[in-house]
Amino acid sequence: MKIALIQTQIAWEDKEKNIRSAQNAILNAADHGARLALFPEMSFTGFSMNTDKTAEKKRETAERMLELAKRYGIAIGFGWVRDAGKKCENCYSIVDKDGSVLSEYVKIHPFSYSGEDQKFVGGKNIVTFELDGVSFSTFICYDLRFPEAFRMAAKDVSAFLVPANWPAKRAEHWKTLLRARAVENQAYVFSINCYGTSGGQYYSGDSCVINPNGDVLECLSDQEGMIFFDFCDDVREYRKSFPTLRDRVFLIEGEARTEKENPIINEIRECLFRFQDEKYKDFQGKLIPTVEMDAVIGVRTPKLRELAKQFGKREDIHLFLDCLPHKYFDENQLHAFLISQGKEFQSCVDAVCRFLPYVDNWATCDQMSPKIFKKHRQLLLPYIKDWLSSDRTYTVRFAIGMLMQHFLDEDFTPAYLEMVAGVDSQEYYIRMMAAWYFATALAKQYDAALPFLEQKRLDVWTHNKTIQKSVESRRILPEQKAYLRSLKV
Repeated sequence: MKIALIQTQIAWEDKEKNIRSAQNAILNAADHGARLALFPEMSFTGFSMNTDKTAEKKRETAERMLELAKRYGIAIGFGWVRDAGKKCENCYSIVDKDGSVLSEYVKIHPFSYSGEDQKFVGGKNIVTFELDGVSFSTFICYDLRFPEAFRMAAKDVSAFLVPANWPAKRAEHWKTLLRARAVENQAYVFSINCYGTSGGQYYSGDSCVINPNGDVLECLSDQEGMIFFDFCDDVREYRKSFPTLRDRVFLIEGEARTEKENPIINEIRECLFRFQDEKYKDFQGKLIPTVEMDAVIGVRTPKLRELAKQFGKREDIHLFLDCLPHKYFDENQLHAFLISQGKEFQSCVDAVCRFLPYVDNWATCDQMSPKIFKKHRQLLLPYIKDWLSSDRTYTVRFAIGMLMQHFLDEDFTPAYLEMVAGVDSQEYYIRMMAAWYFATALAKQYDAALPFLEQKRLDVWTHNKTIQKSVESRRILPEQKAYLRSLKV
C-alpha cells in the first residue's frame, strides 16, 4: 500500500484556499499510485481557536473530501472542526474512494497550554480502522505526549497516524516522542505535520515514517511537499521475533498488576461464579464443542444480560474489555452483551473489531448484536465487507449474521446475496450461517434468493441445508416449500 504524507503550508483560517490546494495534492498523490493521502491536523484552517469561523454543523469539509476521494479513487485523511454544542471537537476523518467513512477520531487531549480546552471538548474513544487489510489508529498532535492511549490501541493495529500542527520550537520533542511511540508499541508511525508560518507560529514540518524498530525511514523538513511510502505490513513478524508487548503490566492505584491481576476482572469472575449453575454448565458445554468444558462457568443468559447492564455503568469497565483474551466462555458472553449495549456507532464498531479475533465459538458470535448498527447501516457495510474477507471463522460468521439482520429488509439489494454466495469456506459454522442467511432471504426476499438454489450457486451442503431450514420455517408458504424440496440435490 502506497501512503502519501502531504506536508502543507496552511493559509490561516482560509478554508477555500486550502481545499483548492489540497485538491491538487490529492490528484498528485493519486497519480503516483497512493492508496491513502494524509493531511495535517485542522488541515484547512490551521490550529485556530476561532471556532465561530472554523466550526461546522453540516460536515461541509467531510462531504467535499468524500467527493474528492470518489473522484480520484483514493482514501483521504483530513482534520476539521465539528460543532458539538457549547464547545467543538477537533476531528480527524478517513474517507475512502467508495464514499464510505472509515474512521472519525476526536482528539482526546485538548492542548490546555494554548487554550484549546476552552474551545474544544476532548474525545472519549480510541478509534481504529482497516484499509486493505491493514489496521490503523489515529491520534492527534498533543495526544502524542500521552503514551497510555497508544498502548491501549497497540494490540489492535499495525500503524499509528499522527496528524499535527506541532511548532518548530518543540520539534525535538516531536521527533523523540514519535520514535518512542513506535518503539514501545512495536508499530509503524506515520506523522503528518504542517510547514511554514501560520497563526503566528513557525512549523518546520518534520513529517516522517518510523518503523517498529524506531528507524526514521522518511522525513521532510522545512519545506512543503509530499512523502510517498510503500507500506508493507510486517508488524506481526517483528512482534513475533521480539515479543515485548506480551510482558506489559497495568499500573492501577500505584501498584503494578498483570492482566490476570486486573481488579475488575477478578470482581467480574467472582460474580460469574456466584451465579454458576452446574446443570446449565453441562448443557451449555455440550452445545459449544469448540470450547473446553473447563472454560465454561455456567451462567444463564438472562443473568449475563443483567450483569452486562450492571457492569456497563462502571467507569473502569474498559479494563475488562481491553484485557483479551478472556479465560472463560462466560466472560466472552458478557463481553458480547456489553458491546451490544453501545450507544455510539464508531466506538461500538471499534469494540467489535477488537473483540472478533478472540471469539472462538458460535454462541458468543451470535449473541453480539449491537442495536446501534440498525441506525447506521451504510456506515456498517464497509466493516461487513472486511469481515467477510477474514480468515477467522467467527469473524466471517458474524459478518453474514449482520447482513441477515440488517440488510434483508428496506435496505436490501441482490448484491448482498452475492456477497454471501461468494464466501468460499468449508468451515461448518460459516456454512451453517450461510444456510441460515439464505433460508431467511427466501422468507423475506423469495424471488431474489430463489435463483441461487435453482442455478446451484451454493455448495451442495449449504444448498441442501438452506432447503431444510426453509421447509422448517413457518414464514415459507406450503407451495414454496414443495418447490424447494424438488430442488434438493
